[in-house]
Amino acid sequence: MTSSKVPTIGFLIATTYHAWQQFIDAFELQLKSHGWDSSEGGNIKIEYQSASGLKDLYERIAKDFANPKRPSPTDIIVTGGTGSTLACKNATKTIPIVFATAGDPVGSKLVQSLPKPGGNVTGISNEQTIRVKERLNYMQEHLAGDLGKKIHVGAIGNINVPNVKLEMKELKIEAKSLGLKYSEAHLKTLADIHPAIKSLKRKKVDGLFVCTDPLITTNADILNEWALLEKLGTMHALRENFSNEGLMFHGPVMPDMFKRAADFVDMILNGKKPAQIPIEGPTTFESKCNKRTAQILGLKSLAATL
Repeated sequence: MTSSKVPTIGFLIATTYHAWQQFIDAFELQLKSHGWDSSEGGNIKIEYQSASGLKDLYERIAKDFANPKRPSPTDIIVTGGTGSTLACKNATKTIPIVFATAGDPVGSKLVQSLPKPGGNVTGISNEQTIRVKERLNYMQEHLAGDLGKKIHVGAIGNINVPNVKLEMKELKIEAKSLGLKYSEAHLKTLADIHPAIKSLKRKKVDGLFVCTDPLITTNADILNEWALLEKLGTMHALRENFSNEGLMFHGPVMPDMFKRAADFVDMILNGKKPAQIPIEGPTTFESKCNKRTAQILGLKSLAATL
């Protein structure tokens, strides 16, 4: 940045402060490693606003950050998730936007391509669509010992979100290629979660493949509890959505992605344009199954391995 004023980062939290605290900590710590201090009297200012997984709030916060007449005009917007990033992109074509995570940046039209994003948006993809088969195989392998058959996959997700539509489309294709029976249930609000789970239970699915978005992340504990009540295990892409009642997860280490987002911010603060910074993917991954949940579900073979 060539201006002598303290740069302002508008940080749109797609879910809640509580859910994102570890991401915020990782982001701030990495920024500090580059010499950017956000504490009082420091050389950078970060304004945090939470959308609690609500589309209307994405748009309202994005418009606020994009407003040139606000008390501290925004120099860079940081967020995570496809919906919140799209809201920011729609609000401004000039302010640099860095997303710490997005499921399918090209497919959801956030960027033109991974190597050449174009426009004012760049960031890190969590490769939500690309890694569907990987997660599906993980789910099949860990349930096969108890079920003794190929699983009937029950997909559940917020159909309002572009990356979830893309993930479900890919999931249906991959399930068919693996010879797995497939059913899906759509939701748009918190109130839809339990009915969606019950509808999949009636279809006799063997487990829930949860398609990630901020609505799911905000209400992951509730989703897992209701799934367990219906005697269904959940397969998540993130540790953060796994909680105490989830059955398994396999996916990227999210705090590491927010650290990398801080690197992108540093590059922009030092003069690079978003269009010059290629989209990257995650570099660290983790997986886990929950022994207690496996035991409650009667998955004795799985529980014995944990």
